[in-house]
Amino acid sequence: MPAPRAILYDPKENPFLHVISRCVRRGWLCGEDPTLLKKHRKNYDHRRQWIVDRIDRLSKAFAVDIAAYAVMSNHYHLVVYVDVERAKSWNIRQVLLQYCKVFSPHPWVKDYLDPNKHRLLTHMQVQWVEDTANTIYRERLYSISWFMRSINEPLARIANAEDLCKGRF
Repeated sequence: MPAPRAILYDPKENPFLHVISRCVRRGWLCGEDPTLLKKHRKNYDHRRQWIVDRIDRLSKAFAVDIAAYAVMSNHYHLVVYVDVERAKSWNIRQVLLQYCKVFSPHPWVKDYLDPNKHRLLTHMQVQWVEDTANTIYRERLYSISWFMRSINEPLARIANAEDLCKGRF
């Protein structure tokens, strides 16, 4: 039985990782789908820029640097450097700001970051925000699984809307 990737990969041992993500429904990420008749083919080259823009945006929020990437017709490759020490050096406010660049924040997190509303939070709410930032959000910001999820989910939603279908892209 195969081992989970979380057990196989430790970013502290080797921070470089080559990851691949491919379309699972025989769809085409970029270019023209050669399985269709010539008159029915669509060109999906505009999706390449979606991926490049998303990777750029996420690399600024996560503690993950992009060493190289290649976007192919039905998959893409990334060589990433997972900088755990950078994520651990961020203070709570920095963790929350980085996290909010990608994900919708909890209302308490919004209030915590707003100087006018911060003082209105109870001690329990402040403690919850700080604990969540320290344990959950910080780990997500150097997790390669969350990084890839953050690329693939929005891409799937946009591509599915474009292709008029549902499910994993």
